[in-house]
Amino acid sequence: MQVFFAGTRGAYPTLKPTSQKTGGNTNCVTVTVGEDRLIIDGGTGTENILPSDTDDTILLSHFHLDHLIGLPMFLTRKQHGACSIIKSVDASSPSTKSVLSKIFGTEFFPVPLEVIHPTLHYQDFVTSTHIGKWSITSHPLNHPGGGSGYRICHQDSDQTFTHLLDHEHGSELDQALLKFARGSSLVAWDGCYEAEIYEHVKGFGHSTWQEGIKFGDTIRSPVAISGHRFNRTDVECDQIETQLTSPHMLARDGLFVELPLD
Repeated sequence: MQVFFAGTRGAYPTLKPTSQKTGGNTNCVTVTVGEDRLIIDGGTGTENILPSDTDDTILLSHFHLDHLIGLPMFLTRKQHGACSIIKSVDASSPSTKSVLSKIFGTEFFPVPLEVIHPTLHYQDFVTSTHIGKWSITSHPLNHPGGGSGYRICHQDSDQTFTHLLDHEHGSELDQALLKFARGSSLVAWDGCYEAEIYEHVKGFGHSTWQEGIKFGDTIRSPVAISGHRFNRTDVECDQIETQLTSPHMLARDGLFVELPLD
């Protein structure tokens, strides 16, 4: 199993001289086993991946714009095959298709996604689904407007990748997430903030990189710190990295991880 962090920035894309090393694209991660690839979230990080010549599947964690803004450009570049957009959706919530149709093809963005790429499909599921050889299980996250964490497995691999962005720690969900993520080969954690500023940003829906390390140590799984706040600089990322101990890591745009870790 291979995990590629195509975009690791939160809130909105930014590429300044102070963020060249870490990157400024918003969240997008791919998980690959053999010829099978699963794309998680459609942030501007999608510019760092190529659409396939066959079918693509994009798994959305939630509907905030920084996780969707790259969808139109990705679909513009896709010339062959179909694309499926899937999401864990509570039975009482609007469908993925209905929400995206309020964003794309309206006053917020002029062209519907179906016009950009006509062979577009939507799939909603509640707690688990199978896409080809992929097995996906969801768990609610603590994030304004809701969000889903995903535990991802593949029939041809004994590795497990767990994606927990965007999540704010400190709720009753934390203990359940520990159980949900236990046994993961790698956990992507929302490390948007630093512990020293956390009291000022509670309620914004994000966690700290320190809490991510604590989470990984508790379940004895490697953690990749991602979802950097929009103004976190390369210098700050380097400083965080010096405080991480193996096997934990700092995710940057372009980070490629082969699982299992050596």
